[in-house]
Amino acid sequence: MTGFEVWEITKANIPYDPPWNRDRVFLTGAFILDAKSDEVAPLTPLTQWPTALQERALIDDILYVLLGIEGKYIRFSFGIDAAVTDASLAALASKVIVLGTYYLHVTHYIETHRRYEYGQVCHAFCAALKVLLREYTVVVAQLEHLAMRGDLSLSKLWFYVQPSLRAMELLSNVVKSSVAQQGGALLSGIAHVPTSGDAKATSVLNFLLEKASAPYLQMLELWIYHGELKDPYDEFMVASDETLQKEEVSDDPWSKYWERRYTLRATHVPSYLDRVAHKVLTTGK
Repeated sequence: MTGFEVWEITKANIPYDPPWNRDRVFLTGAFILDAKSDEVAPLTPLTQWPTALQERALIDDILYVLLGIEGKYIRFSFGIDAAVTDASLAALASKVIVLGTYYLHVTHYIETHRRYEYGQVCHAFCAALKVLLREYTVVVAQLEHLAMRGDLSLSKLWFYVQPSLRAMELLSNVVKSSVAQQGGALLSGIAHVPTSGDAKATSVLNFLLEKASAPYLQMLELWIYHGELKDPYDEFMVASDETLQKEEVSDDPWSKYWERRYTLRATHVPSYLDRVAHKVLTTGK
């Protein structure tokens, strides 16, 4: 039977994003974190080699893993079988390769939340994450340069990645807590991420919040100074009911136009603007 048409429900007033552009599971490498059912060829043990060669082989693999790519001896969910290599090397390498998991979490979030329906605030947030990931990839490139010169051991690698480890763990926690959030709700989620008093973590969160807030503050400025609501993705704190018309005011002296046309959208009020939300609403009116 032929002639059937397939219809897809999408959000109105946004550019269309075809399914083939949304469902590319192999684009970011996040499929590596999913359970595998396919049979995999057994790994060749490194224990038959001297410890120095084992360490060099693991370092080569780790540099791939740090960018979300499987290595020859480190596969799938980024784990190391202690039977493959020396136990002490496996234990140290296992502490480093969690960076690859954090990297995949962040890149997967950026790829899935860059679409139109997530709004301008989420787009700005993803752009800020890309800036931080660019700095991270520079660190990996520097580590690769040291490895090519033969000046990189596992202990040195563990030492060099300490700042990146803390930063990427923070970014991973932020994106996992921000899934499916947009607008003011996303800003509140970023602002509420705990930093445990870590000055560098606070600095990273402030950077993310500053960049993500830029589109929201532009909408806020336009609303306060001009009374104009420009919110194509429904992410601002003020909602507009387009079904109400100004003519109702002249036809009905008891009209609720100004009360019902513009209302407060509580879910998209950032936590740091909660005290002045009603003042913002009345100022724009």
